[in-house]
Amino acid sequence: MKAMINRYREASQEAQTKSNEAIRAELICKYAPLVKYFAERFAIRLPSHISKDELKSAGTIGLFDALDNFDPDKGIKFQTYAAYRIRGAILDELRKMDWAPRSVRRDVQKIEEVISTGAEAVVTSCQQCVRTMTTYVKRNKVALEVLDITQLIHRAIKKEIDRDIENKDN
Repeated sequence: MKAMINRYREASQEAQTKSNEAIRAELICKYAPLVKYFAERFAIRLPSHISKDELKSAGTIGLFDALDNFDPDKGIKFQTYAAYRIRGAILDELRKMDWAPRSVRRDVQKIEEVISTGAEAVVTSCQQCVRTMTTYVKRNKVALEVLDITQLIHRAIKKEIDRDIENKDN
């Protein structure tokens, strides 16, 4: 494997585009199943509207990047390096496609954990917050956007979670 990568490097340095492209194509064919493997593993945990083809495309770009940036002198196998780059490219593509930042996903996950552990105070507080906001909107005839209400609810839940965590630590 290292010899093949070295041949690829030498072909690049000597500007032998035909042999360079042939070796590159050979390496791409050899490691294409690795792209498919990671795309399918990611697809299992994702919603159905994200296609495997999109993941495979991103993984293929990661494989190309691995071919261009691999340094055989560092002493690691190309397959290990390629796997790292393929996974990273797929994750980057998923992050680009996601409308919510990671911090929001992390907060939602914390909320789900607290609710699943039976923290009734958080649920009660959330319900109370929704009732309060609804009453406020009706009384003052203020048209708050859904996003504003959601942010207020999110803040209230976060405060309750922080209080619960502090109480558990004490």
